[in-house]
Amino acid sequence: MGAIGRLFRNMWYFLTGKVDRMSEGMEKDPTVIRKQFDVIIEQRKMSINQYVEAVSGLIAVQEKKKARLEYASKELDRLSTLQDGAIAMAKNRMKELQKQGMTKEQIEADATYMKCLTGYQDFASSITQYESECKALEDEIQTSQKEIDSHKLRLEQLKRSIAEVKKEKDATVADIISAREEDGINKVLAGISTDKTGEMLERLRDNRQKAKARARTTRELAQTDTAQSMAEFEKFASESVAKTNFNDLIGLGDQPSVETPSEDKPGKISEG
Repeated sequence: MGAIGRLFRNMWYFLTGKVDRMSEGMEKDPTVIRKQFDVIIEQRKMSINQYVEAVSGLIAVQEKKKARLEYASKELDRLSTLQDGAIAMAKNRMKELQKQGMTKEQIEADATYMKCLTGYQDFASSITQYESECKALEDEIQTSQKEIDSHKLRLEQLKRSIAEVKKEKDATVADIISAREEDGINKVLAGISTDKTGEMLERLRDNRQKAKARARTTRELAQTDTAQSMAEFEKFASESVAKTNFNDLIGLGDQPSVETPSEDKPGKISEG
């Protein structure tokens, strides 16, 4: 439980930013390495989500500006129409008053003329304000659009980086495992002549040679016993043949053998 506890504690420190990396020993563990890469991937996904929200905020502001620009543009058109109407009305009223023989001063003092003049001036002031606002909105929208396009490009790069990190995770784990196995093999090979396994190997080799020697000795002894027995058999056979031949020469070979009386079969008692 102690090792597991340390693992979760170090992972918590890593997630909360209390440490920049885990201990050297744990960083060589493929399972921990995978977890570290998974943490990096999840953090990048979180960053991307936050980034998307921020860009969405910029787009929302831009959409509001576009809506305001559209409204201001329509107001410009309406005010321009009203301004043209005020001018047309003033011209008509001026012609009527001129036909009546009124002077310029009298025409300028006319209520209808004053109404048209006031409206025209108000429309002109509003048009100037809307034109300035539209120009500012167009500049802001153009600038923000460049920023949004740049952020979108950055988001695409971040998304691709997640796929690259996933590939790097697999490659890193494979390299760590391969290096660890190779390091272990090299240590074993380097330590054969110096550690206790070298002595064990020598004993195994000695035992092997002794076993082979015992087997060879046993085999040779078995062969010797067989040869000796065969020699004895041949000698006995030779002596038996010679004895038979000798008995035949002296006429003993045809003589029946004398049966030795046994204890349970007593012989005849010869007569007086």
